[in-house]
Amino acid sequence: MKIDVKVFATSDLRHAPYLYFALEQLYSDGILNSIIVCPSPYYHKDRLVVINRTLNKVNRPYPYAIKLEIRNQNSGEKYKIGFDFQDWSNIFSLNCLNDCKILIKKAYEKKIANLIEEKFDIQLYPMGITQPIKKNQIKSKYIQKIQISNFINKLFYSIYNPSELQKYVANYFKNISLKYKKNNNVFNENVKYKIDIKKPYIFFQVEYYDWLGDGEAKTINNARIKLIRELKKQFKNRFIGGIFSKNRIIENAIDCQSYYMDRSTYLELLNKAAIVISTNGFGKSVPWKIAEYLKLGKCIVSEKFIHETPEPLIDGIHYQTFNNIGDCIRICKELLLDIEQTKIIGENALDYYNKNVKPKNLIENHLRRCLNN
Repeated sequence: MKIDVKVFATSDLRHAPYLYFALEQLYSDGILNSIIVCPSPYYHKDRLVVINRTLNKVNRPYPYAIKLEIRNQNSGEKYKIGFDFQDWSNIFSLNCLNDCKILIKKAYEKKIANLIEEKFDIQLYPMGITQPIKKNQIKSKYIQKIQISNFINKLFYSIYNPSELQKYVANYFKNISLKYKKNNNVFNENVKYKIDIKKPYIFFQVEYYDWLGDGEAKTINNARIKLIRELKKQFKNRFIGGIFSKNRIIENAIDCQSYYMDRSTYLELLNKAAIVISTNGFGKSVPWKIAEYLKLGKCIVSEKFIHETPEPLIDGIHYQTFNNIGDCIRICKELLLDIEQTKIIGENALDYYNKNVKPKNLIENHLRRCLNN
C-alpha cells in the first residue's frame, strides 16, 4: 500500500495500543510509507448514545475512537477513518462520525450501524476480534502523545465541568482508601496450583467485577457464577477454574471462588486444557479471552457472539457456541468424548487467529478495504 498515515492519539491506553502496535509493524514491513502521531484535540460533548433509535448527546469525552488521516500516494486522495474500540455497540464519538468517511467499530451491530449510516455521511464496518497489547510494546512517540492528550482532556473537561472535577478528586481518594483496606484480604495472593490431571479437562477462570452500583457488572458476575456452579457439579475434577477476586471473599459464590493465579500458572492450566469456556463481556462484547484462546489454538466453547466480525467464526469449525447453561454442558460432554474433534477445532482456531486477529493482519485488511472503497 502506498499510503501515509497521521494518527490522532487519544488518552486511551487500554484498547488503542492494539492499533498503534499494528501500524508500526506495517511501517516496519514497508507496507506504510510514513506515520505521524499527534495528540487528539479536546471535543466537548463528544459522546453519542443510541437509545431506541434516538440519538442522545452526552456531556462526556470519548477517547475510544482513534482517527487516522490516510493519504493515498497513487491518487493523492486524503480522508479520515476512525477505529472505535468501545465495548458497547450503541455509543459513538460524535466528532468521529462527523469527520470520518469510514468508521471501523469493534462493537458492531448491524441494526445500529444502519441507523448511524442513515443519520451521518459515513460507512460502518465491523472491526473484529482484538487483543490486549502492553504499554511497553508500543513506541514512546505514542505514549508521549497519549499523555499530552490525557492532560488536554482533563484540563478542558474540568474547565467546562468544575463539579465533575470535585467528584473525580473525591473518588480518587476514596479508591485509595478502599485499595488499602482490600489489600489486606486473604485472597490477595498468588497460589501455585499442582497440575497433575491425567484426563482431558475444561478450563474457565474469570475475574469478579467488584464495581459497587454497576448493575451490568452484577448481571455478568451472577451469570458466570451460575455457569461455574453447574460446570463444577457436572464435571467435578475434570473442570478447573472459577471466579476469582484479588481483594475479597465473594459471599454469594464461596463454592465457585478460585484463588488468584499467577500468570505462569494460568497459562500452564490453559495450555493443558482440552476445552476452554468463554462468555461475553460488557455490552455483550467479545472478550479478550477469545483472542488469547484462538492464538493458543484451543477448542473454544463460547457464548454466542452478539457483535459481528468481518470474517465470521463458524460454529462447529473454529469454535462451538452455546445459548444457555444447558447448551454449554451438553457441548462440553460431547467434546470430552471426542478429543480428536477438540484438536481439529483448535487447529482451525489458530488458523483464524493468524488470518484475522493478529494485529498487523487485521489492521492491514481494514486499510486495504478503505483504499478500495
